[in-house]
Amino acid sequence: MSALLNALQKTVFARLTADAELMALVGADGVFDHHRSARAMPYLLLSKSEAKVLAEGVEEHLLSFEAWSRAMGRAEAQAIAACAARALDGADLALESGGLARLALRTSAARRKEGSGAVLVELGVRAVVSVLTMS
Repeated sequence: MSALLNALQKTVFARLTADAELMALVGADGVFDHHRSARAMPYLLLSKSEAKVLAEGVEEHLLSFEAWSRAMGRAEAQAIAACAARALDGADLALESGGLARLALRTSAARRKEGSGAVLVELGVRAVVSVLTMS
């Protein structure tokens, strides 16, 4: 499964970083898949991914994203999350590994991270990935 997960993440990152509105909000290096302690906010983080086999050649991947901001209120974090959601919800993405992913937004939740002054908007995205086979 890791080959499909890696291909999916690469394609999702390409989709997100091609979104001009999102990149204007978070900056050129503002989308990533691991915490960077020195990274200034705002940013969008792929925080978690889970995968399971649904059937032969079909996998389900659950991706969790976090939009972080220190701006007053929730508007900036919500705008980042909204851009990511628009870019991913309903997308049919061709994967380098010969697969196809269909994405759908599942969840969205906003909260203030206690003690940090930061706002966090979490997005849950479901991807159904099919391995394409040559007939």
